[in-house]
Amino acid sequence: MGGAGGSQAGGSNPLGGLLDMLTKSGLADQAQSWIGTGDNQSVSGAQIAEALPDEALQKAAAQAGVSPQ
Repeated sequence: MGGAGGSQAGGSNPLGGLLDMLTKSGLADQAQSWIGTGDNQSVSGAQIAEALPDEALQKAAAQAGVSPQ
């Protein structure tokens, strides 16, 4: 497995960038539960909206075909 950080800011490893944003927002345990074994911990939409910059949230929603809300 490669490192989560990536050498180029934001572009080379979007998952690593997402994990960094979630960790900095106090959601490290939840994010780690999604990539580890065992039960996944939940987060609310409000927690995700707070963790991600608006531009990232808009882009992710557009790619998934859903509303940012």
